[in-house]
Amino acid sequence: MRRLIIGLTFLVVLAGVGQAGDAIAGNTPVVPEPNSFTLLGIGIIVVLASAWIMGIPLTRNGLLLGLVISLAIARPVVADTIVGGFINSDTHWVAADSPYIATQSVVVTNSATLTIDPGVEIRFDPLKALSVAAGQLIARGTENNPIRFTTTISGEPADSERWGYIGFGDDALDATFDVSGDYTSGSILEHSVIEYAGGTDIFGALSLNNAAPYISNCTVQNNANGGIYGDYALGVRIRANNIQYNTTDNLTFRTSRLRYLVNFQGWLS
Repeated sequence: MRRLIIGLTFLVVLAGVGQAGDAIAGNTPVVPEPNSFTLLGIGIIVVLASAWIMGIPLTRNGLLLGLVISLAIARPVVADTIVGGFINSDTHWVAADSPYIATQSVVVTNSATLTIDPGVEIRFDPLKALSVAAGQLIARGTENNPIRFTTTISGEPADSERWGYIGFGDDALDATFDVSGDYTSGSILEHSVIEYAGGTDIFGALSLNNAAPYISNCTVQNNANGGIYGDYALGVRIRANNIQYNTTDNLTFRTSRLRYLVNFQGWLS
């Protein structure tokens, strides 16, 4: 029995070492997560070593008790997912890997699609931003499980600590709609919270530069440099949003054609 458990322990520890090696080689997320089997193996080793040091005979009951204790402490460890840099191919951010920590600005380019699932939280370091330069952002939360774009700073950040913005450029894929006005494709922010942005000179926590994503049922609040800013955002649709408590203006559009402005709170300039 003792040899069997020691052999199994050796195997699970090797599995954990292999997982760490894969992480270093770039085959898993940047931050490796020790799994339950690794923790179980470590727990068994601790029990066996403690018994050997104290001279306690390793009976069958004692080994089984050690196994139970090891199972009790072998809990999965959840780590943050570090993101940043260029997204050149289709990428999917899922709730299981949340929160995502943007230590560098994220740029969607090369006609790529960044899809963000309901319940995902993206935390940005100061001054970092999410830009859709050439491609599309599909961020569709739900009423009960929204997506959150926020800061890595605990509490309300100082102006110098705020993250940047979510920006859509000229080559971002605009939203499209059917004859009934229902969304069909293209960039969309739905049931999302955007807060504590505005740390750069870019106007708007959501900045639209000759771009027209669909913005629906979102909360844009507590941002510096305004809530939503559009420059030549022709045909942009903004529907059923809360845009509030942003410094300067909540909503600003220059030379734009704005459609479906519903449930807006604040000032339009």
